[in-house]
Parts: sequence; structure tokens; C-alpha cells
Amino acid sequence: MAEYKIVDDFLPKNIFDKMVSDLGNLNLKWEFLPCNKPCTSKKTYFYFSHMVYWKTIENERTLKVITPILDKLNIKALIRVKMNLYTRTESIDHHNDHCDAEFSHKGALFSLNTCDGFTVINGEEIPSVANRMLLFDPSIMHHSTNCTNDPCRMNINFNYF
Repeated sequence: MAEYKIVDDFLPKNIFDKMVSDLGNLNLKWEFLPCNKPCTSKKTYFYFSHMVYWKTIENERTLKVITPILDKLNIKALIRVKMNLYTRTESIDHHNDHCDAEFSHKGALFSLNTCDGFTVINGEEIPSVANRMLLFDPSIMHHSTNCTNDPCRMNINFNYF
């Protein structure tokens, strides 16, 4: 029994294309973050994050651009909205298993581009495909990877009720 649901073509193509274009034009502020230690090898891992919402609106312009996703998710209360950017490396690197919070809630991971990176839930690899929404309870253990075939892997992480 899968503990997740995949929805391909989550947004209509014209809305998805406009959203990606608009996000690219926002000149987003990205924060450099080390990945959780210890990782699966001795390499040093890092990624970039852009916080959109955490208890309050962190970036109103970004939130406005991603409103079509928020509307479709039928959110009663937001916990967090965060964009992730993992840079390309020579090999796929698995980051540490983690849970976003210790209480059960709804989670959605929206892929902004197609690449060979993926998310792992219970040992199952869910590929990053542009305009794909991965719905799951992020209180269960899961982890991300980087990519090797695109400049970066980009997604938006939603935690909500």
C-alpha cells in the first residue's frame, strides 16, 4: 500500500508555464543550507532554500505566484511553504531520511523541473517530473536527492492541514 499519491499535470500547462516563468523573474533570495548530517557518503552536501511561508508570510510576491497551487490543494491552514534548489553533481546523492514534523499532517511536493533526481518514501523512488505533485504525510520518514542531468532540481514543499 503506497503511502503517497502522485498527480501528474497538476496544473494546466499554460498556468504551470506562466508560474515557472514568473518565479524565474522574481529574483528570489536563496539561503545556503547544509544538508542534515550524517549523509550516505563522506561528501559535503548543501542545497538552497527560499522560505515562502513559515507561521507568517515570508515572501508575499512568491506566495502570489504560487496561488494556483494553494487554491487546488484545498488548504485549511498553512504550516510552511518552502522552495528547494539542489545543484547538479557528478552522481546522485541521497540525503538523510527525515520527517518534516513529528505530527501527522498533509504534505505536497511540487516539481518545477524534470530531472533524474527524486524523493524516496519507504524505499520507493518518486522521480522529479515537471508539474508533478507528490501528496503524502511528511511526518513519515523520507528523503531527497540532487540531480546529475540538469543544472538543478527545483521543487516547492507544502506542509498544511
